[in-house]
Amino acid sequence: MSKIVEKKDRRNQPVHASIQEVQKRDTNVTATLITQVAVVIVAAIGCISAVSVAFLNSSLIPRLFPPTSTVTLVAETPTMTPILPTITFTPFNLPPTPTETQLIPLMEPLPTSTVEPAISKMTVILTASMEEGKSPLPVNFNARGSFVQFVDGSVAACGSTSFCTFTWAIYRDQKRVVAPFQGQGTFSYTFSGKGVYSVTVYVCRVDSCADDGIVITVK
Repeated sequence: MSKIVEKKDRRNQPVHASIQEVQKRDTNVTATLITQVAVVIVAAIGCISAVSVAFLNSSLIPRLFPPTSTVTLVAETPTMTPILPTITFTPFNLPPTPTETQLIPLMEPLPTSTVEPAISKMTVILTASMEEGKSPLPVNFNARGSFVQFVDGSVAACGSTSFCTFTWAIYRDQKRVVAPFQGQGTFSYTFSGKGVYSVTVYVCRVDSCADDGIVITVK
């Protein structure tokens, strides 16, 4: 039996030896391949670097990527005092101030008010062209002689101006024939009916007023 085992061992030894050799040969092949791949990779990296450097140094870069303007940051606190531009102001030429002699022609004369003295009394003077007669009886009345007397003693006649106002009225038997109306210093009226008439005139100057009347008899 021992001889048979020894024979089997002897037969198996070449087989183990061949396997180890194959493994060693495979390892060498793998190392060689890795080395070759590494050399290829290094060569490729070198080529890419050379191409990149040549491309960056070529004139195509400015065309493809135009230079951008760089923004210069200014410090918050300036280190230099800025020089402000010198501005020259031209004074505005005002018109000359008018002198006193120039102002006189431009000034309008102020209205002068006449202050009258206080009136003390109104006096009415009424006259008629006739006081009686047959119907129809035309009669002219006149109150222009009425006048006012001022406190200082001066007198002013009403006359035919608007110095005074005249209000006329006619009554018969205490009944109104002509309603009071404002007229001039003279008044004319024709009495057509028989009877006794009273002609009254009311004269005013400012707040001073007085009246007077004449009786007219128509037959």
